[in-house]
Amino acid sequence: MGDWIETNVFSGAVEEINLRNVVFKELHNNWVMIPNIMVVENPFKNYGLTDRIRIILKCGVGYESNLQEVEEIAKTAIREQFPTDVNENIEFHYLEFGDSSINFQLRFWLDAKAKLTILEARKGNKNYQGCI
Repeated sequence: MGDWIETNVFSGAVEEINLRNVVFKELHNNWVMIPNIMVVENPFKNYGLTDRIRIILKCGVGYESNLQEVEEIAKTAIREQFPTDVNENIEFHYLEFGDSSINFQLRFWLDAKAKLTILEARKGNKNYQGCI
């Protein structure tokens, strides 16, 4: 109860499990009832079973940017906002030369038990792609 799950193209906090359905509330307050058979027969993610999740944040900088400074600034910003545990690094990779930017990604870990944490970490970044 209370864990954030994703299943059958829906996601939300589990409110009730009964003999027929799993009932959960989505982020925008909609209630979803999925028959137990659909949950059992299809994959689902339970974000409540892990304490740490990996975020992948994609960004771009202008061609005139000092790329070494970009990496240092980006890593420092992530480190200050989301402290790392032992043996966890903030990874920085340049990905491609875009039409108007040099694109890169940051991969880092953070405490989370709900998908809301992922949304907060990527706030304002429309190119975000996440994974666990």
